[in-house]
Amino acid sequence: TLTVLPEVEIALDCFLDAVSHSISQHLLRENRERIIDIYQRANQHNLRRIKHALFDIPRLIQSLPQRVTSQKDCMAHLLEEYLTQHIEHHGGRIQNEDFEKLGNPLGLMVRERNGKELDSSQQRAKLFNQRHPNFRHNRLLLPSEMWLDLIVHGRCDSEKIGRQLLASRYFDQGNVPAWAMLWHLESLPDGDIVSLMERVLKDFASRAFLNKKIFLHVVGELLMLAKASVYPGTPDDLVTQSKAYIDDLEALGKLFAMRRDLDQALLDNY
Repeated sequence: TLTVLPEVEIALDCFLDAVSHSISQHLLRENRERIIDIYQRANQHNLRRIKHALFDIPRLIQSLPQRVTSQKDCMAHLLEEYLTQHIEHHGGRIQNEDFEKLGNPLGLMVRERNGKELDSSQQRAKLFNQRHPNFRHNRLLLPSEMWLDLIVHGRCDSEKIGRQLLASRYFDQGNVPAWAMLWHLESLPDGDIVSLMERVLKDFASRAFLNKKIFLHVVGELLMLAKASVYPGTPDDLVTQSKAYIDDLEALGKLFAMRRDLDQALLDNY
């Protein structure tokens, strides 16, 4: 349990009073406890870090379309991603090359279990993940390269950012396929997860996934659900079915433009 020091709360209130952009100030006040939690987890004991981040955020908020700024859950999520990475980077805990590695503890864990040593960037990402366990790469509202541009280089492409956010799960998904929505399973209600999984399984059974990256992406999602006992079968069952999927595509002349042995190796290593 993190203990909130009184001076942190006092300083934060002063910082919020000084934010002149009304929409940004309202967002920050609504998420006051979330801000304190992020600052405490960063464990840098330097109030200038949070001040810098708070004073910097209006540049992003002002660039967003009204439809985005009026969606509270989306804005709270965006704020969390922004503050976490901003404080960590400006505090020297993460570097430019680390952004793409953040929020993927499983990948680092697998690497270590296979006896592979983590390089310095991966070590920083591992420590970041330990400080911020709720930060997940597969839940990012903006891709890591966009966060890098915004936080490090100060480039705010409002058009691209707006499009990215409006395409997120917080807005009408339109024709977004079930497998793409299922990737955000950590933030979905249980009923939605089961419903999406059933749709994905129907497409899987009909051999609808012909792109190798989407296929492997789907297998990864289903493996996570199998390990959580949501998928109707074991992880071994799924791997067997996935291999049969590849055999069926080969028989139909629809095998991915990729060597079969490489596909098989990727499946075996999931």
